[in-house]
This record gives sequence, C-alpha cells and structure tokens, in this order.
Amino acid sequence: AVVSTQSGHYGRGELEVTSELDKSLKVKALEDSNYSTKTCAMLREEICDLKAQLSKERELYEKLSVKRSIDSDEIATLKYKNKKLFEESELMNDSMTKKEKSTDCDSALIP
Repeated sequence: AVVSTQSGHYGRGELEVTSELDKSLKVKALEDSNYSTKTCAMLREEICDLKAQLSKERELYEKLSVKRSIDSDEIATLKYKNKKLFEESELMNDSMTKKEKSTDCDSALIP
C-alpha cells in the first residue's frame, strides 16, 4: 500500500520508520525539556541563594564601612587631643623653665 503525502509517496515500511523516528524525537525533546526545566529550577534556586548571600555581604560591608569611618573620626579626634595636650605640656614646661630661671636669678641677687 502506498500513501500519498505532500512531499511524495511513501511505502508502509517507510511510514513506520518515520513514525518511530517521530516518536523517538518527541521522547528526546521531552527528556531535553525536562532536563532544561530541572536545570533552570536549580539555577533559579542558586541565583536566589547567591542574591541572599550578596545582600548579607553588602550589609556587612556597609557596617564595616561605617565602623571604619567612625574609627577614623575617633583616631583624628584623639590625634587632635594628643596634639593639644602636647602643646599644653610644652607651654607648661616653658612656663616652669622661666620660673626656675627667674628663681635662680632672684637667689643669685640675694646675698
């Protein structure tokens, strides 16, 4: 028996082979689709996990950045205070040195 189609004439054996090939291709396409769907779901889950991790790391970075900024401010303040204390100490030393010199001069004048 010969079947007429748009592309020509096929015998029964050729149609069975074509039908089996179609079934095989459909099964393969379904398997590929299922694999792609599973892979896509796994990738979505991994992306979601990575976004959550990135969010945590950003938050930690921001906290550390703020802490560094605060630490830098504290260091600058302490350096400023240290400089002022050093200046005061120098002034006091100068003042004491002048007093000692004036006391030495006074005692040299007294017989």
